[in-house]
Amino acid sequence: MTTHWTPEQLLEPGIGVILDTETTDLDGRIIEISIIDAATGTVLMNQLINPQGAPIYAEARTVHHISPDDLATAPTFTQVWPRLEDV
Repeated sequence: MTTHWTPEQLLEPGIGVILDTETTDLDGRIIEISIIDAATGTVLMNQLINPQGAPIYAEARTVHHISPDDLATAPTFTQVWPRLEDV
């Protein structure tokens, strides 16, 4: 069953979210994921993600300014997935 929301309903706290990602390249791996409540602006998740050796291309770095050093101790996407599902 698919739920259809009206625009007004999506602006109720806890209903609609804004999801943003940063990646290693245009078709690369996710290295940061952020989720914000669309109604309140509350940050629900903001997590760096280790790309497990995938290179971060210079063009992407000029956009998001995330370096391999920033990700060295970050969890992998698999480790982040349970929290992402909860959010």
